[in-house]
Order: sequence, then structure tokens, then C-alpha cells
Amino acid sequence: MKRIATFFISCVAALLLIATPAYAMTMQSGSFSLGSSGPSALAVDTSTFYDVFFPTPFPEGSNVIVIPMVQTFNGPDTPGLRIANVTTTGFQIRMNELVRGGPREALSDGGHYAEQIGWIAIAD
Repeated sequence: MKRIATFFISCVAALLLIATPAYAMTMQSGSFSLGSSGPSALAVDTSTFYDVFFPTPFPEGSNVIVIPMVQTFNGPDTPGLRIANVTTTGFQIRMNELVRGGPREALSDGGHYAEQIGWIAIAD
């Protein structure tokens, strides 16, 4: 699964490199472990989000795009990722469970096992 995720991120990065002149784009990447201990926020509340800082801040005024991906398969429930507050220095991220026990049961029921999250950030 990790190889598939890495391949997918590599393909996206390659397509972006082909479509964008090298002088106009900067890219960074990273990974970390992330879990969820409770239900997701129902309102605009980022207090349960995890802070991620770029290894090197992007230049001020850059438009930054972050693409995260779950790279592991831990636990029976499907995790989703929610991103907030993307800046030139980093972003915030939270894991949400999408479905528990089937398509007709409650969404985002709460806790989720820790997963490895990979990300790429691209700025112009």
C-alpha cells in the first residue's frame, strides 16, 4: 500500500513538473504518524488539528497547495484527512473516519488507529 501511495504522489508530482516551468514552482514533502482520539469537529474549530511545519518556509506571497495521503492501512475503518490554515510556513491536518461498519452507519465516529501520512506541498 505504501508503494502505491508513493507511486501516486510521484505521478502527481511528475505531472505538475511537466505542466509548470521549473523556475515557477517549489516543492517540498514529508511524512509523519497521525491518529484520531475523538470525533471530528462539527464547526470551524481547529483545536484538534495537528500542526505541520515545512522544512523550509516558502517565499512570502506564494500560493501553497498541500496534497496529503494516508500511506498505511491500520484498522478496519476508512480514514479521511482534513486540512486547514495552509500558509507559507506549514498547515494543520486532522484525521476523520469516513464510515464505520457500513454505508448506512454514522460518519466520523471518533478514534482511529495511527496511520503514516505523506504529503507534498507545491508553491508558485
